Amino acid sequence: MPQATEAIEFKRARALRGEAESASDSVPAPLPEAPAPRIVLDDGAYAARRDGALELHDAEGRLLFSYRNGSAELVAPSGDLRLSAPRGSIKLDAQGDVEICSSRDVVQRPARRAAIEVQGSGMAKLEVDKKTIRASADELAVVTRRSELATGEATVLARKITTKATEIATVVQRYELTARRIVEKSKEAFRDVQGLLQTKAGRTRTIVEGVCSLFTRRTVMVSDKDTSIDGSKVLLG
Repeated sequence: MPQATEAIEFKRARALRGEAESASDSVPAPLPEAPAPRIVLDDGAYAARRDGALELHDAEGRLLFSYRNGSAELVAPSGDLRLSAPRGSIKLDAQGDVEICSSRDVVQRPARRAAIEVQGSGMAKLEVDKKTIRASADELAVVTRRSELATGEATVLARKITTKATEIATVVQRYELTARRIVEKSKEAFRDVQGLLQTKAGRTRTIVEGVCSLFTRRTVMVSDKDTSIDGSKVLLG
């Protein structure tokens, strides 16, 4: 009897194991994740969700627009990108920086005026219209290796002008200087005049620490009143 009981228990355990194996085999395998639904336009362009981003593609699958986590990108894969507002304005607002990069030129063609204004404690402004360029700022700094200015007429108004240079050359047809006081300091000074050199003054004074030499072909000295020559020796001839 014990052997018969063990045989029955063995058959029962075997049957239960077979039922378990058949039950596990009957469980269906997980289905592959279905592709995200698309919105397809008549020309083949479509919008779809991909890797957590909402994207717009053209009929050839090239990316046109992408939005992800608050950031957006607008792309023109094979042509020009144009923002048009025929009856309104176009405004770009950003909390951070605005940067324009181009491998070629950057051209602006306003019909009336172009202006750049920097707001802050002191305002700097650059304004360009059809006839005038105006720049206003607390400080203007221009650094170049070489510069050239060609103009028909120029006027400079300033409280103070300081010029520092290794060499200055001025070529003019007529030079006129009007000042209340002129102070000139130099180690050496040379003046070459082919025609007339005339000085008209209320009074003149020349102080020479060393030798004063005057070389002329003819000397004329006229005094309405006295002429004084004071020296330890006066040599004539």
